[in-house]
Amino acid sequence: DKDEIERKGSILVDFKELTEDDEMADLIPNIANELRDTPEETLACMGLAIHQVLTRDLERHAAELQAQEGLSRDGETIVNVPHIHARVYNYEPLTQLKNVRANYYGKYIALRGTVVRVSNIKPLCTKMAFLCAACGEVQGFSLPDGKYNLPTKCPVPTCRGRSFTALRSSPLTVTMDWQSIKIQELMSDDQREAGRIPRTIECELVHDLVDSCVPGDTVTITGVVKVSNAEEGSRNKNDKCMFLLYIEANSVSNSKGQKTKTSEDGCKHGVLMEFSLKDLYAIQEIQAEENLFKLIVKYV
Repeated sequence: DKDEIERKGSILVDFKELTEDDEMADLIPNIANELRDTPEETLACMGLAIHQVLTRDLERHAAELQAQEGLSRDGETIVNVPHIHARVYNYEPLTQLKNVRANYYGKYIALRGTVVRVSNIKPLCTKMAFLCAACGEVQGFSLPDGKYNLPTKCPVPTCRGRSFTALRSSPLTVTMDWQSIKIQELMSDDQREAGRIPRTIECELVHDLVDSCVPGDTVTITGVVKVSNAEEGSRNKNDKCMFLLYIEANSVSNSKGQKTKTSEDGCKHGVLMEFSLKDLYAIQEIQAEENLFKLIVKYV
């Protein structure tokens, strides 16, 4: 539904359908490799393509309405379509959390695990307005990944000002919804390593992905592997340049209750158990037994 895409600012793209489409295979035969190796550029192109389709559709619809009302068509019809994000799901192969290391930096991967922590939703600033202290000129300055930085010079050619003040309430300041979640790996009994706690990784959700899961949910996260400054580890933080890997999520599929999927090395990620109503009644009867030890001995 085009109205739903425009309202949410995103569109779901099935990776299997994308790679199996004959027309797409002729135009971009290496679409899977392009998405894996250069995910940000590939996803931006997908979003731009959808944006152009919606824009042309709205322009045609506006022209038809003008013709029906008998209005003149002086100049071009201006339509305002928001930025569209392409959300790729059903991505394969699934990557085990233990294999996510430095060589995956900048790659597009899919992880499956259990949500163990969810942060509050916060506004993340992606563009900040700054006021020049010398001439009073206001400029919008982009903040990639929400990392705060100051402009290096004033946009006015004759001004040599180097001091700037952030204007958080300016119309040029742009923020978006941001949320951090922590994913814990899923392992079957034969995959558990003695003495090791389950591995975890941080994932960042933005825009329409926020509030898409709660602790305890089993989710499949697809996104880009990125790095952030390490907050802990070395005692002397000045002697090493340490970073932490995290996932900038592109899509979140809540797969609680679905069958297990196979990872890239053929291992199953987790064993999800499903109980029927009869099983639940049997569990309640066992729980109500006064002497459980006698019952266990009887069936051993």
